[in-house]
Amino acid sequence: LNHVKAMQLFRAAADRGDARGQAMIALCLLKTASEALEDDLKTGFRYAKLSSDQGYTLGHFLLGKVYYFGMGVEQRPDEVIRLFTIAIASGGLPERNNSFMREVIAELSA
Repeated sequence: LNHVKAMQLFRAAADRGDARGQAMIALCLLKTASEALEDDLKTGFRYAKLSSDQGYTLGHFLLGKVYYFGMGVEQRPDEVIRLFTIAIASGGLPERNNSFMREVIAELSA
């Protein structure tokens, strides 16, 4: 595995407007808030938002996580619920992600 080359290819796709490439860059950059650098969080947020704005399910999930955990941005429970609801309805994510999103929606809706 060559992570540097993978990032270059993801970034090239993302910069051409590819929603999957944008989501993959966001996924790589966001990691966890405690491990990521502030610039990585800002860039990861930007790419997650671009991917989500194109209707890409992984983009909705990642952007929801950014807002839920406050990864370089203010926490936005309303956006988390909206994005996670869309992601669950869109399908295509692993069940562990769907379970996480359902739990978060229940927590924030209580």
